[in-house]
Amino acid sequence: MTISSTTNFFNGFYSNIQKKDSTATISDSFNLRKEIDVEITAFTKKIEGDYSTYTAKDLSQLSYSEIKANYDEIKEVLEARMEEAKDIMNSESFENYQKRLVLSDSSRRQSNSIKEMEVYFEEFNSYFLNEDKITDEMLDKRYGEVTRQNTEVEDLLNFNDKFKIVNFFDNDEINETIFTNYEDNIQVYYEEPKVSNMNGANGYHAGSGASIQGTDLKQILQSIEDAKESIEAHGVLRSTGDNSQFIKGYLINGEEISIAGKIFSIYDVNKANEVEKSDEIKENEQSQTTKEAESNTNVENTIPDYSSYTTAQLRKISFEEAKENYDELVKILEKGLKNISNLNKDDQDNLLAFKSQLEKVNYTDNEELNKTMYDKLQDIEDSKVAVWSNLVIDENIENLQNGEISSFVLNGIAFFQEDITKINSGNEDNEKEKIEKAQKNTAQTGKDHINLDYIINTVSKAVLTNQNAQDKPYSKEYIEAYSNFISKYNEIKNTLFM
Repeated sequence: MTISSTTNFFNGFYSNIQKKDSTATISDSFNLRKEIDVEITAFTKKIEGDYSTYTAKDLSQLSYSEIKANYDEIKEVLEARMEEAKDIMNSESFENYQKRLVLSDSSRRQSNSIKEMEVYFEEFNSYFLNEDKITDEMLDKRYGEVTRQNTEVEDLLNFNDKFKIVNFFDNDEINETIFTNYEDNIQVYYEEPKVSNMNGANGYHAGSGASIQGTDLKQILQSIEDAKESIEAHGVLRSTGDNSQFIKGYLINGEEISIAGKIFSIYDVNKANEVEKSDEIKENEQSQTTKEAESNTNVENTIPDYSSYTTAQLRKISFEEAKENYDELVKILEKGLKNISNLNKDDQDNLLAFKSQLEKVNYTDNEELNKTMYDKLQDIEDSKVAVWSNLVIDENIENLQNGEISSFVLNGIAFFQEDITKINSGNEDNEKEKIEKAQKNTAQTGKDHINLDYIINTVSKAVLTNQNAQDKPYSKEYIEAYSNFISKYNEIKNTLFM
């Protein structure tokens, strides 16, 4: 018995690979199939759960949850097929096939790829400019007839593109939303190395309302980067127009991004591997700092000699390490504060920033909030801004407890009244009464949340640009923010020298 010729070209050679003698090479199997144009035999029939027997279209029809659950196995199948398809991808026949697609199906150009549009205009102006209608016969003559190999390679590339979405962002809900609404488009041509940057006074990329395609993954990241820069420079600008056409695509409005009708904060959309890389770099730096300061001993659970740490190194200690060795670090901090007048300016600033961080280790009974506050302060490069930001965080935690605000965002995470049951002081009865009163106040005032990330970013930018603020747009805002910041910081610092 044989399978229909529509069976996927690549599952044929992939299954052959599985069954051939282990001494045979992958390329031998592939070359054999290229040379003998016969139907694929029965053993290539799709077997449920054996992804090596699935066509690229079969793989594309898998649910997000199934791909997620079998990610490594499917990845192995996909990578093997992509490797074997390289010759076809780089062939003149496949290039002509893609040019044909660009000319014959206008809906396939919705990715707005610069490369695709260049190809379209070049081909159209060269061969079809004076034609009333482009027919299949004309396309056959110019590019050759469509082959099964080319269509299957295109299917494979489309699935490869779709597969990236599964782990592209560090937010699983965002990945699933994009995956579910993804639409195929022409591969290879649209893969541009860099998406256009549209930041500045004229705004930033809104997105494609028609569809979500592979190119949109890069576009979304660039749009969010542009949006954040725009917010820092001009504040939060929200559109009041009709955005209903974006139910299939994405749209950034203020600090929110709508993806296929679902709303997310722009601060929640981060590329997964960049977050991992950032965490890895941070971990390596902290590890190196610890190694330099520790004595060369193999004794387990030995507390590092923090007295040998510089104030800058103290700031780099991770939240977990600070929590584990909290009492020892408090002693180091108290000793440093007693002798602060003997420190140079940078060490003084770093010591105060470390004090702000250490205060947050056990600040509330919410471990996630404590870590978020600590990490936020640690990530602020300017130590003076970190000290000022600590004041802002304290003030808004108090406002949240008193019901003056309903929530705040810090490091992209939203915190509400119920997330902070108490500051580590007072008794539980007083705390319960305080929470009930706060909830009543919030219900009466109906106040919205505060974005601490934006407030801190604005001041960071003001501090960075204060020397030439007159040449910057909205310099008055920056000057005012910088003036407020520096007066508060000096007030804190002066109390230590009295």
